Amino acid sequence: MTGAAALAARFRRFAARECAGVSPLYEALGRAIAEDDRLLALAAGARPGQPATSCRGSRQPCRGTARFASTTPSP
Repeated sequence: MTGAAALAARFRRFAARECAGVSPLYEALGRAIAEDDRLLALAAGARPGQPATSCRGSRQPCRGTARFASTTPSP
């Protein structure tokens, strides 16, 4: 498995195991990043500890951001 493939798998696991049912926003972001080569390249250059690896284990859980997923941005 290449580095990009491993990172994509990590984002898919993050979306499915950590965020599903907890944060629709982070679940969608994790899945989208896993499918986008440019975003994977950006994530590959992140500092240690980034990108986030756990919604459930953080001090501020992902579920606190879910309320933003359904809002419509103003023009």
